[in-house]
Amino acid sequence: ICAEFFRVTRVELMKTFLSSLDEHSAQLIKLYRSRSGKLDKELKNLLDIFDEKTTDVLEYRKSTALRGLPLYLKEQSDGFLKTCLDTDPVDVAVQGMELGILTVVEDDVGTVNSFPTTRSIALIIEEQIVLDDISSFPTAFALLFGLIYALNLDYPKNL
Repeated sequence: ICAEFFRVTRVELMKTFLSSLDEHSAQLIKLYRSRSGKLDKELKNLLDIFDEKTTDVLEYRKSTALRGLPLYLKEQSDGFLKTCLDTDPVDVAVQGMELGILTVVEDDVGTVNSFPTTRSIALIIEEQIVLDDISSFPTAFALLFGLIYALNLDYPKNL
C-alpha cells in the first residue's frame, strides 16, 4: 500500500501522515474542548477517557484526534468508523460499510466507563475486510487513505 501510494503521489504515506498527526493532534484536542459545555455526549466521553489514560498517551492522543473529528464536525461516522465486540459476528458489523475502519474490542462488562481493550483493527471496502490486525488506529487511518489512492477508489458520497 505504502509503495503504491508513493508511486502515485511521490509522498511517503506513513511518515507524512503520522508526523503531521503528531504535529496537529494536541491542537485538535484543544479545539474539541473549546466548545465549552456544548460538547456532544460521545465527544465528551471520548475526551474524558483520554484524560484518564495513563499508558500509551501519545498513541491515544492521535487516536482521539482522529476519532473526535467527525464528532466535532457533527458528521455521521457510523458508516465509516465502526466498533464491535469480539463476541459479535464480524459480517454483521461490516454490513453497510462501503469504506471504513472496523475496531473490534474485548467484550468485557467491566470496561463500560473506560476505554475497552482493542482486539483488532481492520480496513473495510464494500463490506469486505481487506486488511486486518493493523497495529493502531492512526496506522489504519493512513493505510485507508493509501488504499483509496492505490486502488483509485471513489470517495463515498455518504461520507
